[in-house]
Amino acid sequence: MYNNNIQIMTEFNNNQNIAGEVETTELSKRSPIIKNVDIQFHNSLELSPFELFEEPDIKFGIFNLEIYGELPIIQKHLHIFFTVDSSGSMDDVCGDRKTKMEHIKYTMKNILRIFYEYSDCNISIQVQSFNSVIGNCIDNITNIKETTLEYLVSKINQITPKGQTNIELALKSASEKIADYKLNNTEHEIVHLFLTDGEISDGSSDAKELKALVPQECSNIFIGYGLQHDSKLLSILGTGQNNEYRFIDKLENAGLVYGEIIHNISYKAVNNVTILTNKCEIYDFQTNTWTTELIIGNLASEQKKTYHLRSTSPDDCFITVFGKPIYLQALNNLIEEQMICYPTFALIKSNLIKYMFRQKTQELLYESRYISEKYDNPSDQYDLVDIYSSEYLAKQLAIKTIKHTLKTFHQLMMNYMKDHGLTVDPIMKMLCDDIYITSKTLGTRTGNMFSCARQVSQGRQQTYTCSALEAEDTISVRGNVIGPSLYSKGINNTNKTTNTSIWRSSLFNEDLAGTEDLAGTEDLSNNEDIVDYEIQSQNNLSPYISDSLITIMRDVSGIHKIQT
Repeated sequence: MYNNNIQIMTEFNNNQNIAGEVETTELSKRSPIIKNVDIQFHNSLELSPFELFEEPDIKFGIFNLEIYGELPIIQKHLHIFFTVDSSGSMDDVCGDRKTKMEHIKYTMKNILRIFYEYSDCNISIQVQSFNSVIGNCIDNITNIKETTLEYLVSKINQITPKGQTNIELALKSASEKIADYKLNNTEHEIVHLFLTDGEISDGSSDAKELKALVPQECSNIFIGYGLQHDSKLLSILGTGQNNEYRFIDKLENAGLVYGEIIHNISYKAVNNVTILTNKCEIYDFQTNTWTTELIIGNLASEQKKTYHLRSTSPDDCFITVFGKPIYLQALNNLIEEQMICYPTFALIKSNLIKYMFRQKTQELLYESRYISEKYDNPSDQYDLVDIYSSEYLAKQLAIKTIKHTLKTFHQLMMNYMKDHGLTVDPIMKMLCDDIYITSKTLGTRTGNMFSCARQVSQGRQQTYTCSALEAEDTISVRGNVIGPSLYSKGINNTNKTTNTSIWRSSLFNEDLAGTEDLAGTEDLSNNEDIVDYEIQSQNNLSPYISDSLITIMRDVSGIHKIQT
């Protein structure tokens, strides 16, 4: 069932430049990057209320990994490249009466202020805006300290929303400029932040073509904000090592997301982290599979991660963590063994049912996201569709089935929490939110956004989690405004056009047995698919937060009282 991949990494390191041997020896004299690791397998007498594995001899376990806190800020030169959407939709007003652009400008200015105050590292900045053309807002700032903060702020304030959204043009420009910069600054760390609020309205919209244009030799973070962006496209662009996609559901919370990003950039501890297993397998949330090699990417100071394991021989398993500490700047290709870990189950009793619930939640999130992406068809919401076609019937059946599974599992989890005094447990509450939000949005126009975002934030164990089900945006179908909120309970829509009623049918995934009343007279409030299991926690921050991260989030967002 298992194989040992450790030899692969060992041979890779043996082939590295001999010049690295001196620095490698120095590594043993330095403080370790990883503070703690441990492996536990469920050995409690309490049985799980559900089955995770079909084979009874497979045991469930976890691997905990903790990075030292109070590590110094990154010493390597940082080049931060912003690509900012400045299309006309950025003038849209949010729920707090500020425009999207006002929120982004406010957040970016706080980011620049924080970078400007960093005294222990060199930071260069480049900012381009895009709509139907490229605007070079900030260029040739080789060191942020060589100019004034007032100058940088004035340049940000000059960004003006207008025109269409051309992501193809933006990616081509970013790729060319980043490639030129890398050519002349080979040792610098480059991070590309791509911000957009809308779907493509100009240029190519082919995902494969656009993916090929994503800048190389850097980290790319694609950030979609608001409920109008193309989440499916951004999630594709954000795939690959050191790339990611983030969803900001409310612009008022943009600073929280950027705070987490800035923390992970500034206090990066180790690059190219890979976990290799022996006599066990580790869960990969991105593929929903069990594997012997998991590529993590980067880890930052004070981070704590928990990964899920399975094994038929837990007594014999062990895990090796490989990576490149950030201070080994001269050894560009050296990935070293950082830690070997063996199980501790013989020393302690481990009840891991909470993590079994987390494992099942991740599997359901993956399935929900897969269905959302497979059946993501805008024509269902905006145009006439054949509701009796095999494709449409298959879609409705798939959505109805997974929603029923989500509802059943959520109820099981809630009952377990009540019976075991876990109703205020932060991890269990977060899992309930994952299921609740995914179920409530599945099949809607924003279903893919929320299922993707909750699945990724849970899998990556990110701090910010989207939860804004009460959308401020009004949605128009061929000029007909059909609601103050996508998720308002018991929507009373007086607009009875055929297109609108089909959009609503798709929105709420009504039982096809009731579709004979397509004039829009059905009582949506009585639809059994629209169930308030229990109120969600409304907490945007997960239990994976750390003290140092909270500090940066406060600085970037301007929110000095952050609920945790």
